[in-house]
Amino acid sequence: MNSYWTEAAQLYLILHQSCFRTNETFAAVEYFPPNGTFNLMYYPYYGKRVNYSQPLVAVKFTDLSFNTDFNVECKINSSFKFKTSERDKFAGRVNFKLRINKV
Repeated sequence: MNSYWTEAAQLYLILHQSCFRTNETFAAVEYFPPNGTFNLMYYPYYGKRVNYSQPLVAVKFTDLSFNTDFNVECKINSSFKFKTSERDKFAGRVNFKLRINKV
């Protein structure tokens, strides 16, 4: 897991983001960049928020099998409780299916 700072409800919290298969943990996951944050110059709050950096958005799964569907969920794990809403059921997380075909 990688840590980063973000602004939420006017408080700065340490958050952890993880990606995993919905039924088991990935054995080998690489995060890019390795420290889990990107240079602030690429984001709109650069210079406007103290200690602001965007969350990690790049991961590499290195132990996947060919021709198999993997359901993946990436979410922010935090002491901050994200409010669930009928309008935004995916606040703080993303789900997707990953498949690598071999011909």
